[in-house]
Amino acid sequence: MKDKENIPAEASLESETTIEEVAPTSTSDTLHKVAAQNNGLRNAILLTLVVALFFGFQRIVELENKIESLTPTAAADGKPNLFLGPADPEKLINRVTKSTVTVYCGAYSGSGWVIDLADGPDEWDDDYPTEIITNHHVIEDCIDGDPITFIRNGFVTEMEAVLYSWDKYEDMAMLMTDVEMPALVTATEKSRPELGQWVMAIGSPGVEGFDLAGSITFGHVSNIDDSVIVTDAAINPGNSGGPLVNSRGQVIGTNSWGERADVYDNIGYSQGLPVLCRKLLECDSFGWTP
Repeated sequence: MKDKENIPAEASLESETTIEEVAPTSTSDTLHKVAAQNNGLRNAILLTLVVALFFGFQRIVELENKIESLTPTAAADGKPNLFLGPADPEKLINRVTKSTVTVYCGAYSGSGWVIDLADGPDEWDDDYPTEIITNHHVIEDCIDGDPITFIRNGFVTEMEAVLYSWDKYEDMAMLMTDVEMPALVTATEKSRPELGQWVMAIGSPGVEGFDLAGSITFGHVSNIDDSVIVTDAAINPGNSGGPLVNSRGQVIGTNSWGERADVYDNIGYSQGLPVLCRKLLECDSFGWTP
């Protein structure tokens, strides 16, 4: 082993210089460097997130546009797309319920809806500007002159109605009143019901102890048999006479009865608009065609 004294001076100096060069920096400098590195890493992460969110948002917009292009509001033949629900359900519900009433005859009650029959200026019934469609079985006990009354949705006062005409075979009837109310729009040829279309039933199901006036149920057209529309929208006792409307708020039928047997589930029946024209109304003279 060599003694330290025998190490050349040049070698000793070089060793000291090397040790000095690799000596660690102060604690303060190290903390500053670490903080700078952390800030850089944080900024890089934030930038990555911003870029990801931007491109993610762009992708969402692209998908929404694609979905919108696949769900047109009208078919190529100009018919409205009535298979989708309404664009503004709340607005549609408010509009339709204002034109729907609860009809009373003796101990029985049902529903009714206001129809626009475009009375001419020479009509004898001008004192009764509002016509209400309901079912014959709702007012059957009042045909001989007993009073018929109704209550508008959102009101509590019973108003009088006059029986104008009825069709026992088709189970339809029309009332008149001097109370002015907004009428519902009826479906046209372009918006006649088809299987699978969205529908809403409005009425006043009679449940003892509860006021269910203006109740609504949603469903679809399940089937069509001649002028009878079958729907899975719930139709209960008291709904009779209320309207069945499509997603544009157009009346396509008058709710009349539903299956009650335990073996059936969600099968209700609504008399289509053509039924009104068989005896109850002279449709051409009233300015509309079902």
